[in-house]
Amino acid sequence: MAAYETSKSALSGTSIGAGWARQVIEDVAIIAITTAMIDNTNDSVGLLYIPAGAVLLGSTLSSTDLDTNVSPTITWNVGDSGSNTRIFSASTVSQAGTLSAAVAQGSHLYKFTTRTQLRAYVNAVAATGAAGTLYFSVRYFVDPDFSTTALVAA
Repeated sequence: MAAYETSKSALSGTSIGAGWARQVIEDVAIIAITTAMIDNTNDSVGLLYIPAGAVLLGSTLSSTDLDTNVSPTITWNVGDSGSNTRIFSASTVSQAGTLSAAVAQGSHLYKFTTRTQLRAYVNAVAATGAAGTLYFSVRYFVDPDFSTTALVAA
């Protein structure tokens, strides 16, 4: 398993701060993908960091065609060190160069309690890998007091 980093995902990478109270923030990562980056299951590339207290609202993942085989097999997971499928699980966007906003159900309003690096993981390798580009965006707000705990009658 190889791990790749970008200037946004390296340990010294910055995350966009909190902004105003519950201001929606969107951050993006555009990653040049080589065939070496997609030839092993669980190879991963760092996308970006989001700050402590970030509450996930949504995300998109798109790609150029990174698997030129007539029966493409490449799929991506997007998540963090706690769950590599937290945001996307087995996304097929690189099989034909498409876009997905269908995030994993559990990621909606998920709160990150610490500064967290988001990563794209190769879930299934390309049948015929091709260099191209992976595009990722994430929308969130920062609220240290936000809780998804259900309310109960008093």
